[in-house]
Amino acid sequence: MKRLTIVCLLGIYLVYPAFGLDLSNYLKEKSTQSDKEFLKEFPYQLYLKEVSLKDVNSLEKQRKILNKNKRDGDKFLYLLCQHYIENIDKDVQSLNNLLHLSQAYLDFASNSEDGMVYEILGNMIMEEVVHQTESQIKEGTLSKNDRDVKDMIAVLKEHQFIINVTQSDWEKLTYHVSQGNWIYISDRMHKEIGIGLVPLLMIFLLGFSLVVWYRKSIFKASKNFTKSF
Repeated sequence: MKRLTIVCLLGIYLVYPAFGLDLSNYLKEKSTQSDKEFLKEFPYQLYLKEVSLKDVNSLEKQRKILNKNKRDGDKFLYLLCQHYIENIDKDVQSLNNLLHLSQAYLDFASNSEDGMVYEILGNMIMEEVVHQTESQIKEGTLSKNDRDVKDMIAVLKEHQFIINVTQSDWEKLTYHVSQGNWIYISDRMHKEIGIGLVPLLMIFLLGFSLVVWYRKSIFKASKNFTKSF
């Protein structure tokens, strides 16, 4: 039994070294599969633990190995990137990382005679960054006023990708209130309607007091109304 276990583990190691995946061995193991079956059943997430999408030169070597073995290396890289994008967080840092990745692919494509697939990948990733950024700005989880978001938008614009989201004055106000940018708010109010910070605070307190008074009056009236029955 012990010997059988050792043999099995050895077999696993030869195909998936260090519990990862060796592409050359995997190609031999799946040599009878059609290209469609190969691409559909390939363990992309496991493979992503073995390779770095940032290492474009290494990816290009893998693409050539696949093509040599009569597999569609271009489609393989496309699906690999798709799996990566689908399984990462979509916070600002992750979106920035995707943006840098797309730039690396576009740079590689511009300096390669056979780099069309990297141009496609670079543009695909940028489109994903645009989609995620627009969606999160609309949902309120990202702000166009955030420095990192501004930097992303500027980079995207350089590559002719535009973020089509316009924040309302109310959205801008709530953002700056949440950030405690009172001097900025005061300056904007003074420029727009000639009101400084102190008068603005007085108006706010007066408005708040009126709301409290109104709610108390409504509550008292409803209480008296119920007592009348």
